[in-house]
Amino acid sequence: MATALPVFALNKDGDDTSCSRLSPSTKMVLMGEMEARDKQVLRSLRLELGAEVLVEGLVLQYLYQEGVLTENHVQEIKAQATGLRKTMLLLDILPSRGPKAFDAFLDSLQEFPWVREKLEKAREEAITELPSGKAILNWLQVAAAARPASDGHVGGTKNPVFQVMFGHGSA
Repeated sequence: MATALPVFALNKDGDDTSCSRLSPSTKMVLMGEMEARDKQVLRSLRLELGAEVLVEGLVLQYLYQEGVLTENHVQEIKAQATGLRKTMLLLDILPSRGPKAFDAFLDSLQEFPWVREKLEKAREEAITELPSGKAILNWLQVAAAARPASDGHVGGTKNPVFQVMFGHGSA
């Protein structure tokens, strides 16, 4: 006998529109992962963050309050032997805690305004370095037109590049 799973509906802000009993941490998990750009920023500044951020104070408590971290996360981080290990574990956990986790992390850095500024600057630079959607589309069109498909079609939806990139058929 199959057990019916509850159905949840989240609006664009991640707020539950169907079941008010969801905890903030459950909502965060249901929302997916952090944006690739924000993951890259955390990865690129990992060592600097480890040297400058002490996560035991307000950082952990704020992230717990906002539902980014669970009680188990907080306990696991606090159990680490050194401040560096605590920060590294937090940086390992954050990317899987939803698209709002990076912004919540920024908000938690009230005691470290210089670190927050560094993260915000790196995020802005990452945004300007990403190709626009139009540039990606142009590249895909050029790539699709340049490579004939195995069935003799050149370009279009029968092209393997198009099929792989957009999930149409198999390449």
